[in-house]
Amino acid sequence: MRIIDSVLKFVFFLSLFLIVAGGGVLHIGKAKIEVGSLDLFVLASMLIFGIYHFFNRNVRFQVWDWLKFVVEKLSSKKAFWGIFCFFFVYLVVVHIFKNITLNTHGADQSFVHQALFYPFESTALKCDLCTFQSFFGEHLAFTFYLVAPLLSLFKSDILVYVLEVGLIFSSILLMFRAVLNDKKHLWGYTLLLILAHRSLRVSMVWDFREDHIAFFFMSLALVSLYKRSILGYIISIAAVLLSKENFPYLVPFLVFPIWFEKDFSLSRNKKILLSIYTIGVSVFWMVMIAKVIGPYFNDGKPP
Repeated sequence: MRIIDSVLKFVFFLSLFLIVAGGGVLHIGKAKIEVGSLDLFVLASMLIFGIYHFFNRNVRFQVWDWLKFVVEKLSSKKAFWGIFCFFFVYLVVVHIFKNITLNTHGADQSFVHQALFYPFESTALKCDLCTFQSFFGEHLAFTFYLVAPLLSLFKSDILVYVLEVGLIFSSILLMFRAVLNDKKHLWGYTLLLILAHRSLRVSMVWDFREDHIAFFFMSLALVSLYKRSILGYIISIAAVLLSKENFPYLVPFLVFPIWFEKDFSLSRNKKILLSIYTIGVSVFWMVMIAKVIGPYFNDGKPP
């Protein structure tokens, strides 16, 4: 029993470490061991629990008491804001050190940051490495203009990193306040579960993209549906479409949660109107990009 408890505690602590640190790759000669995914360790825990429970159904692992204690501690408001602030600062600092030590952002600073720092030069969103020296020659990120005026004043890479992490964390906070506002005791470990998603954390450590802005407005659109704010949804979807040229192909799929998500509590007429708007504005913007806007920024050629 003690051996199994020790193994389970080790796996649990290792999982928490991976959530925070993100894992890494261990090289031993020609062999390479990657320790970066939670899947293996979660499956290992489930397998150990399952096998032992099959042979001894009356057993009670000590690790359950420890996990219960951890969950109770995470139910406090202080724990939520502690996790929130820690990961916010942690991800910004990791991003800064990744830039300083590995020099991995040289191209991005010329490709994306230049466009954000010089939005009103001789070309719109000036970018020396882009087609026709404009970021619009690469991606139709019109929502860059929501943040570019501020960033152009400071021209700080660190400020871009803070904005990148801030957009994702703001999206999480918006959804928490909308969906879990009356269940704040769930905020702490729900946030920890969300941040356990490695791809989500990686998106805040690597380069800033227009997709971060789109993610924020997509989250705002879903929150607007939950709050039954039609105007909020209309504005948010318009912002998502203005963030990148490929989102008109994604946005129409929102008709499925509009119709089938019970928590949205929308009347049938509103569902019909929102579905028409969602598909209609997506198709309209798709045509505009293909026939007008794309060729305009691409020397008359299709995007």
